[in-house]
Amino acid sequence: MERKTLQKLEQITHKDPPSSDQTDGGSFVIQSATVLANNPIAATLHPRSCAFPLHGHDYMELMYVCDGHIVHNISGRQVDVHKGGLLILNKFVTHSVKSADPDDIGINLILPDAFLTTIQDVSDDSTLARFVADNMKHDGAPQYLLFDIGNIYPIRNLLDNIIYSVVADEKRDFPLLPKAVSLLFDYLSVYPETLVESDYATDREAAFRNAVGNYIQTE
Repeated sequence: MERKTLQKLEQITHKDPPSSDQTDGGSFVIQSATVLANNPIAATLHPRSCAFPLHGHDYMELMYVCDGHIVHNISGRQVDVHKGGLLILNKFVTHSVKSADPDDIGINLILPDAFLTTIQDVSDDSTLARFVADNMKHDGAPQYLLFDIGNIYPIRNLLDNIIYSVVADEKRDFPLLPKAVSLLFDYLSVYPETLVESDYATDREAAFRNAVGNYIQTE
């Protein structure tokens, strides 16, 4: 990313955590309808000047760290997302985010179910495709995926384009954002080695081991 873009991101005034009119009563679940403003998806700058309390959201959230690092607490597990890290949280996750320093810069992408239905055909057998499909369920489990895309130029380039739209507030680029994010999912699927941490695969492996154990005991 160009240094001048980072400098502009550093200058942008950061907002406070969501107010009560963006959440679902006292449960502190952020509602996509109040964030999207009739757009299919949204890209926002993560507020770094204050901690985010424990919360959930009715949409899938992606956070890309442009510089520094940002620390999440997900179901009691600390997940430290460093520069070049892309964290994907499904809509069943509740998490909190620690206060960040001035040079810790993250971009959030808000992806509602209506948008995700348009990318469900991405590499059907990939972990990411299964993750997206499970997110669409009504009673899914909280799951996250953490990618390190720092050395993958095509993915970095896509994210730079998305970030530029946020920084420049380039209205004519907004209709292209959904296409860019859809392409981002395609690239993540064909670069599986970028997946560096997950509680999704672990849960699937645990379920498989349990099934094998039960079969051995009964048969």
